[in-house]
Amino acid sequence: MLGNFKTSPKYIKLLAVSLQKHILFSTHHSIIPSPPPFTPSIPVLLFKNAAHSNLFLGLAATASAVDLYLYTGNCFNSAGIVCTNINPNTCCGGSNVNIFPQVGFRAIPATWNLECRGHAGGFCNQIRQVQRASGGRDLCLGSGPFSGSGYGFTSKKKRFAQPTEEGCAAEDVGGCTASQKPDLLFLADGTQYKISDLDDADIDGLVKLAASGANATDVPAEFGALEIKK
Repeated sequence: MLGNFKTSPKYIKLLAVSLQKHILFSTHHSIIPSPPPFTPSIPVLLFKNAAHSNLFLGLAATASAVDLYLYTGNCFNSAGIVCTNINPNTCCGGSNVNIFPQVGFRAIPATWNLECRGHAGGFCNQIRQVQRASGGRDLCLGSGPFSGSGYGFTSKKKRFAQPTEEGCAAEDVGGCTASQKPDLLFLADGTQYKISDLDDADIDGLVKLAASGANATDVPAEFGALEIKK
């Protein structure tokens, strides 16, 4: 009797309907749609590898500053001092008096457009000359005498700044946010000295000595250890 019931058409039909409902229920509740593929953001794509990130930052840092020269004569064959790798809106303070006839700007990155400034009245107290410079070209300012120098980025939102009495702190020329002592002295004969650790009085003395046309034999022995050997 039981065997006949299991094989009867009515039982088979009921079994088929029940099985179909079970399949539909399982399919609807057990299959979860896959999430969309992950697309990294731009920073992740750029810095996916830590080594590549460090390399990118290192390359950016190598082109982030300019060398400022304060000359005791002209920009071509005289002695002077240098603030190497100086940042924008930073005063390269050479002297508390106007002793440098010309100042120079070197190693300007190729993509930079700058507003280069020559200061007077002691370090970067006042602005004596302002001139724009395109990247990749050295610039010499010759309307001295100067006591310091600095630079900032040009802006399309402001007109070309003229010298003002407010000097480096003037808002319309970017202002100075820091200062840097010169770290290199060079004589007319090409001899160079590291002076970053000297006080202002010693630097002033060496600058005056360099301006007199002195060579390495005229430099006091106490500064001999500071000479940069080539």
